[in-house]
Amino acid sequence: MGMTSRWMGTFWTMDSSTVMKMGEAGDGFMGVMPYRYYYDTSAKAPMLDKIRALRPEYQSTAYIQGFLAAMLFVESARRCLDAGKPLTGPNLKAALNSIKDFDTGGLIGVPITIKGNSIPVGRVYKADMKAQKMLPASDWIAL
Repeated sequence: MGMTSRWMGTFWTMDSSTVMKMGEAGDGFMGVMPYRYYYDTSAKAPMLDKIRALRPEYQSTAYIQGFLAAMLFVESARRCLDAGKPLTGPNLKAALNSIKDFDTGGLIGVPITIKGNSIPVGRVYKADMKAQKMLPASDWIAL
């Protein structure tokens, strides 16, 4: 049919270790990722530095996601306790949704604000098979 296509994905298909297994066919694969990759040293990222010190081998985007989830839970719990509120589901949810301009230590490239239980921030990355890395194809996008 003479048709060519470009592959695109979302967070769930964007882990570098998975994309790099695509080989030549994956060159140029693009998608949206809310996190910096483990190997990204393009900007100050003290939390990524801590992760690299703890785990010197590549850590997947799922690991980064879990690390950020723990950070947000701790921040939500801290806000509840500082307000003298018990750690209940409704109180933790309200505290989570009160987070504005939160510094993730560089796990995400911009401060985040929780909106409706979500983090509407991402960046488009593109697979570079020669470099064996996902490289930024856009700046950080906040909705």
